Amino acid sequence: MLTIPKNRPIIYLDRNENQFGPAPECFSILQSATKNEISNYSRDFMRGVKSILSETLAREFDLPEPSILLSYGSEDMLKQIVHCYLAGNETMMVPKHSWWYY
Repeated sequence: MLTIPKNRPIIYLDRNENQFGPAPECFSILQSATKNEISNYSRDFMRGVKSILSETLAREFDLPEPSILLSYGSEDMLKQIVHCYLAGNETMMVPKHSWWYY
């Protein structure tokens, strides 16, 4: 059995979290960034694509761009799939012993 010394924090690797905060270089970059640099959002959707990345991946792998699904990680991908395929009045079964996100 694994024992953790009392003076050491528990690091959860399954939660996509960083317990140490951003690298110090991030703060210096953010302090010198302008308002436009921080809030520069893509307008690629106006051209009918999700993003430059989805467009590039579609071209690189010879796939239609609408079939490319981008996410912020596995949790976000699962959430997008559930929202896409499960109607509001439907039920989804989830095993009792499962990942905490479900």
